[in-house]
Amino acid sequence: MKSLPGLLLALCIALPACSAENSSTAAPAATDTPATTQDTRPPEPAADTPVLAQVNETAPAESPAPVTPVAAPAERADIVAGRHYRVLTPAQATSSPPDRVEVAEVFMYSCPHCMSLEPFINNYLAEKPGYVNFVRIPAVFHQMAMVHAKGFYSAESLGILEDVHEDFFRKIHVERNRLTTEDAVVEFFVGHGVDEDKATAAFNSFAVDTKVRRASDLGRRYGIDSVPTLVINGKYVTSGTMTGSMSKLREVVDYLAAKEAAQL
Repeated sequence: MKSLPGLLLALCIALPACSAENSSTAAPAATDTPATTQDTRPPEPAADTPVLAQVNETAPAESPAPVTPVAAPAERADIVAGRHYRVLTPAQATSSPPDRVEVAEVFMYSCPHCMSLEPFINNYLAEKPGYVNFVRIPAVFHQMAMVHAKGFYSAESLGILEDVHEDFFRKIHVERNRLTTEDAVVEFFVGHGVDEDKATAAFNSFAVDTKVRRASDLGRRYGIDSVPTLVINGKYVTSGTMTGSMSKLREVVDYLAAKEAAQL
């Protein structure tokens, strides 16, 4: 059986359009060609004050090593605010330690383009500099996205997120099971060896509900109207749609993260 990245790379044709109201579950493609479509929703204005409630989806198991000072990168004429990224005003607080630059992926499990981005994310995680703390934030555009966001945080609380994250995408887009209900998500967890009562308790826990509400709030404050989207240190928002290709997206993320790291 092919791995998830293998399935994606084998299907690298074109990314179909999909909307928040009716998220497509067609198997997506990972490619370096222009990424011009994303899951979208009607935009909501960002709040004027920094978010105080922190969301830390991927907190490290132990204290990270101190960061070596980073020199500010040279200005890039080929990376332009308003074209390759937008600046958040005001900047928003992050869930990361003050000596780390946060790179956050805002995604939805029902979005095929988010599944397409997984090989890019995996490569980034393997190569990212030590000053970067990567987190995932599920978008809550509609009811199905809320169920999936609860599934994401339930998996985190159960300690199985890394084991089921890619399988969650595969279940929806390859096996065509949209996981639209609590029962379906619990059954999915049971299939990964989790006790049914524990899975149900996690899904309905106050902690998970709180994190879903915080994630929804962050999405509004970041002005997220489409996914997948990357947010650098609560200050910059970019995506494959804005940059035109995955290779350019990586350049933009690295450049903006280095600018922030130089200010640590």
